[in-house]
Amino acid sequence: MPAWYGSGMNQLRLTCWLAAVLPLVLAAGCATSPSSSRVEPPLVAIRNATGQDLATVTVREAPDDRHQARRLGSISPLLNGAVYSIRRRPNPAPLAPRAEVRWQTRAGASDAVVVWIDDALARATGTPNEALIFHILPGGQVMVSVDPINSEPMGGR
Repeated sequence: MPAWYGSGMNQLRLTCWLAAVLPLVLAAGCATSPSSSRVEPPLVAIRNATGQDLATVTVREAPDDRHQARRLGSISPLLNGAVYSIRRRPNPAPLAPRAEVRWQTRAGASDAVVVWIDDALARATGTPNEALIFHILPGGQVMVSVDPINSEPMGGR
């Protein structure tokens, strides 16, 4: 045995401590890492609730140390009140925890918001008509939800 391990009672204490703490540490690590088996909606949707037509809207994952900025969808134009949905490809990579929504009005004003999508994704069931919806609201606000939608996807990426 190594010298730092000690002898007799110290060995027993260290062994008991490791047996008690190691499973907790491993469980905490698994609980905080993103799960590749998480259920995610098969659709991404963009809803324009701004009160005006938008010239262009792009939604992409916000990059971090583990995710690139993959585009989730883009549309030009997006009329006021309209919902545009995109079917994700089969067996897609798991979504990043944040997304960036960028839009430009027909008057030329631009805005961009980064939103957390993990909380919304936690409610996903994976049903065929379920979508991760980005609601673009007045005042440069974006709300994210996971809800069923009744429209067929309008296009690809």
